[in-house]
Amino acid sequence: MYDQAANNFEMDNQAGQANSMRVKWADLQILVSTKESPPDFAKVIKTYEKVGMKQLQQSLAKGLAKDYFFKCGLCYLANQDMVGVRSALQNYFIEDPSFENDRKGKFLVKLADYCEAGDRDLFGRLVAEYQRITPFDKIQTKLVVRVKQFYAPEQETALTHAASQNQEIDLVGGDDDNQQTTTP
Repeated sequence: MYDQAANNFEMDNQAGQANSMRVKWADLQILVSTKESPPDFAKVIKTYEKVGMKQLQQSLAKGLAKDYFFKCGLCYLANQDMVGVRSALQNYFIEDPSFENDRKGKFLVKLADYCEAGDRDLFGRLVAEYQRITPFDKIQTKLVVRVKQFYAPEQETALTHAASQNQEIDLVGGDDDNQQTTTP
């Protein structure tokens, strides 16, 4: 439905509205997904990348491209595509050189490193550090939970249950005094 609306807006030369519909479609695919029924990550990533690249062409919207590239990176990791995330990050850094030094770009590089190394502790610390300054939104939370399920599966059952019940989710792990929680 959103995809069809995006096409209609595009035919009417309303690119901003078309992009908005595409992003809503991609966000919805992630929100309604489950571990057993994941979204079509390839299509979701393609959608975010397309919108992100279009944002780079508009001087007032260039900063928004980083948000879409960030979601793309999380999607690659949630899809267990380490080669894809590395390649995509290199491409994003070329297309938008400021993204490489941006907090989101640095976070994705470190997250990929820690996932590849299977380092649950560094994964948790990185997520906690990031969330202290910038809490994840619902989409990002859902993707980070999925990444944690694959690369730091110690609490997989608790996370899966909490996410399905819309309960608070511990993305960090550790003792109660230092926990960062968020709800999807």
